[in-house]
Amino acid sequence: MKKDFEKFFEDVPSDSLSAVIAVAMDMNASYNKLVTKHLPKAQIVYDRFHMQSQFGRDVLGVIRLDEARRHKAKEKEILADISDDTDKETMKSLKQEAKAEKQEYSQLKKLRWSLLINSDKLSDSKPSNYNLFCKIITTLLFVMP
Repeated sequence: MKKDFEKFFEDVPSDSLSAVIAVAMDMNASYNKLVTKHLPKAQIVYDRFHMQSQFGRDVLGVIRLDEARRHKAKEKEILADISDDTDKETMKSLKQEAKAEKQEYSQLKKLRWSLLINSDKLSDSKPSNYNLFCKIITTLLFVMP
């Protein structure tokens, strides 16, 4: 494919290329290099679909995984608080807390596909996952400095 675009730039007269002021394209690094090489004065404009996709992978993905890791660490911390000296009632409560953290972790780990899929194609269970993620993002936005 790169060869096809290279050929395109070779076949188009240089005066036509120099008149180009902007190029809309996806975020492929190879295309970016070709356009920069052959159209150094042109502005590169990335399409909305690829921008949203990249945001989903880079930003939302990082936040989702950070939040999942936080729940996993909290689960381990809670379980570490249980000792031979822990009374039965406290032990039961701590295990329930740890179980809840583990469930949050699992939900967040599985949430990636709910974020990437078209909302019209979500199954009955996935909208609740999406809503969970929106709640987490909203919470993080208000907590972050």
